[in-house]
Amino acid sequence: MKWRLLNQFGCPEGTWGRFIIRAMNIGHRPLWNWCLAKVRIGENFRLLDIGCGGGKMIRKLLDRHPTLLVDAVDVSAEAVAYSRKENRRYLGKRCRIEQGCAELLPYNDASFELVTTFESVYFWQDVRKGFAEIYRVLKEGGRLVIGLEAGDPSDKTWSSRIEGMTVYSPQELRGYLRDCGFLSIRMEPAEIIKRGRLCIIARK
Repeated sequence: MKWRLLNQFGCPEGTWGRFIIRAMNIGHRPLWNWCLAKVRIGENFRLLDIGCGGGKMIRKLLDRHPTLLVDAVDVSAEAVAYSRKENRRYLGKRCRIEQGCAELLPYNDASFELVTTFESVYFWQDVRKGFAEIYRVLKEGGRLVIGLEAGDPSDKTWSSRIEGMTVYSPQELRGYLRDCGFLSIRMEPAEIIKRGRLCIIARK
């Protein structure tokens, strides 16, 4: 049962998936609070969240920033339904949530000032293609914020137990971002601590 539950992290579905989605809304909060404190969200910003999970972060941002517009995608139909319910007061007004993936974003070029993704990069089918798509939909000067709890590929604690999970080193991610054209790439902490939180902020 434990392994069945762990394998829900990549694409939650069914009863176990809904359990994981609720847990994500709670467990990921310290990570996205920490990362979002490092960027400015301006008036009338349009934000895209990739891998929105249960949508709690979206709702907090919409509550906090009355002129913010948010789009979100998740590969999981269960997560999309849950996130839509979480954000129902904003749907169709300041928020749109669709099923989709990082590698094929259904948005026009230069649409967003800010793109966020938390604890989802591990499960993308093609990280380089995902970063290239994010670069495409970001406006000039726009920022990508990546939040991760795992950044050491040699630590197989989770990747050996969760199907389809790949942990990338900070150096790998920096290289992929540079290859896609991102200019300024900032990592915090600068010295990566094993099993520590990692925030990457890349500017187009």
